Amino acid sequence: MKRPFKLLGAAGVALLCVSPASAQESDNLSAEFLKQASPLIHWPKGLEPRNVDVFVHNEGSVDTPAEVVWQNLIEASKWPTWYSNSVDVQIQCRHDKLEKGVSFSWKTFGFPIVSRVDTFTPNREIGW
Repeated sequence: MKRPFKLLGAAGVALLCVSPASAQESDNLSAEFLKQASPLIHWPKGLEPRNVDVFVHNEGSVDTPAEVVWQNLIEASKWPTWYSNSVDVQIQCRHDKLEKGVSFSWKTFGFPIVSRVDTFTPNREIGW
């Protein structure tokens, strides 16, 4: 039986994604806007929405087994085959898949980024 897989992605400062669900920029984020920050996301220490000028998170649900979604996420070098805004994804240190502590470089929307996986719960959550 397929069960819906809820996908959350986040970064404390900014996350460049296909279609941001929530984004705000200001000197002081309003309490009303801060309520939109998902409590399910493990924000990096010091980069929680209340501590930054900008935060973004995206949510989506798909009717696909969590294991299938998970494999697509951790095989980052294959992202360009299904995510057109990812280019030149290189997982560092001879790893072929993402895991906790692994760094990877990539370009999204033309911007070069180096990311490091800091949250990793198989079939549930990954964050960088």
